[in-house]
Amino acid sequence: MEITQKMQQNINKKVSVFDESYDFDDLVYEALDMEYGNKTIGEILENANTARNPNYYSYLLALNAPNSKLLKGFITVDDKVILYSWVEKEEFVYDIVTKKLIYKDFFYETFKPEVTALYHDAVFKKDVIQFCVGIKTVENTPELVKEFLSYKGFNKINKKTVFKILTEIDNEKTRNEVLKFYNMETDLGHNI
Repeated sequence: MEITQKMQQNINKKVSVFDESYDFDDLVYEALDMEYGNKTIGEILENANTARNPNYYSYLLALNAPNSKLLKGFITVDDKVILYSWVEKEEFVYDIVTKKLIYKDFFYETFKPEVTALYHDAVFKKDVIQFCVGIKTVENTPELVKEFLSYKGFNKINKKTVFKILTEIDNEKTRNEVLKFYNMETDLGHNI
């Protein structure tokens, strides 16, 4: 289920009302100084509508947050279970949808997350693994593929590996964007 604006507002209300969170401020965005394309991750996150794809934006945040974990799963909001992603570091959840640091205990009590995938920051040290995890975050938002691929480390990944990874991507528009980026002329119907 997609996160609606009303759900986003309700998440924000729940974490704000009990003083269990802190807004991302300039210090947070400035600390996210890893270059990604021609911007820093902080600049991307500060200016993006992060609720449209929390998986992708949480992934970006995790890339630039040492000693963190990227978690994917489901949370409950307004009695609805929704697909969600968040980053944990120390006692906080970095929630990309509300752009807040939330005390982890409060987050778990309030939203009762069910974790389906967990990635420690160490997995992001290799470009291929980073690509494998990241491409799945933009699979259903092809308009974000170019930004995703702007990371300079992805230029080093060989085409055979990219092609193999693309066999697991169901969205044809996303596959086409990646194929264009890598200048891979192929007939999708026969090869993927």
